[in-house]
Order: sequence, then C-alpha cells, then structure tokens
Amino acid sequence: MTLKQAIRRIGKIHGVLVFASLQSTVNEIGECRAMTLTSTKAHDQFMPVLGRIPKSLAMFGHCPTQVVFTDNVLADKRELERIFPELLKDVVPVPEYSTMEPLHLPDDWTIVPLTCTHQVNMQMNIIMNHHSETKPVITAFDLQFPVDDTTGIRGPVALIQLAYEKTVYLIQVVLSIPLTMFSATNILSLFQPDSPIY
Repeated sequence: MTLKQAIRRIGKIHGVLVFASLQSTVNEIGECRAMTLTSTKAHDQFMPVLGRIPKSLAMFGHCPTQVVFTDNVLADKRELERIFPELLKDVVPVPEYSTMEPLHLPDDWTIVPLTCTHQVNMQMNIIMNHHSETKPVITAFDLQFPVDDTTGIRGPVALIQLAYEKTVYLIQVVLSIPLTMFSATNILSLFQPDSPIY
C-alpha cells in the first residue's frame, strides 16, 4: 500500500477525505522527526508542526536544522527561514539580476541529450557504477522551467541538466518544448570553466 492509498483509507465523512495530506520531516539519515496529517496543504496546517522541530532538537541535544528540501521554494522560503534561522547562516544570496558575463562551456566539455528512458537509465547506471567507498560520485545538476513572459508564472520542470566528468547530460522532461529553446551558454551558468566536475 502506498502512502497516497493509506491516506485515502484513513477516513471519509460523507465521501470527503478527512485528511488530504501527510506532511513528514526526516533527518539526514531518514529518521522521522515530525509527521502530521492535515486537511489541506496550506501553510497554516503544517508550518506549526515544523515550528516545533527546533525546540525538540535543542531539548534532546541535536544540532539545529541546516538544510531543508521543499518542492515549492518560492512559496515556502520565507516561512522556513523564520522557523529554521540556521538556513540563513553563512548564505551569500545570488543577485536577482547578475552583472557577470555569461559563462561558456570549455572546449573539452560535451553536451549529450538523453532522449528516452533507456538512455537515461543506462547513463545513470554507468555513473553510479563509478561510485566506491574511497571515491564517491559527485555531480552537479540544474533544472530549467518554461516561464510565461506576461505573467512570470513558471511551468513544470522542462529540462534536467546533469554534469559529470566534463559531460553535460540533458534530460528533456516536457516533450512539447524543443531542446533548441535552451541556450547552451546557460547550461553550466554556475560552474567555473577551469574547474571541471568529477
């Protein structure tokens, strides 16, 4: 039974789900630190539960939360920074409009589009086979979203870029947007050209 199926079985009143969402918080090794069933995914439903985590961590002698993953950064950022002030420590914000020159890929890097599930699985397996206890696999990745110029609203992830050993793999997620719409000069916009990623 999946988590989604479990939530649907918990209970209904007049055919309506009592709980529409299960919010879970885990630590870096997957141990559950907080879990709550909520009637909606609204902030006022689950942020109070997250707000109790710092007190619990301090009470039991654990380090404060330093990293948080969210799939809705724009909506969650301000509230998460309020609850977990450690997220602001030693952070250098990226300016909204960069004055830096566009970064170009070095000549010895290659761009490889992965156009089907088989290619993606095969290449990811090859990369993971390079992992060992003495030499972990280190990659860098970026996500591209289509943006409506008139409203500023972003669509779903359209392109995943994964860099490993002087190769950038392009995984097109939204097939209706051609790869040619993404400029090659933006592919590694955060990487220094003289610092290859291994």
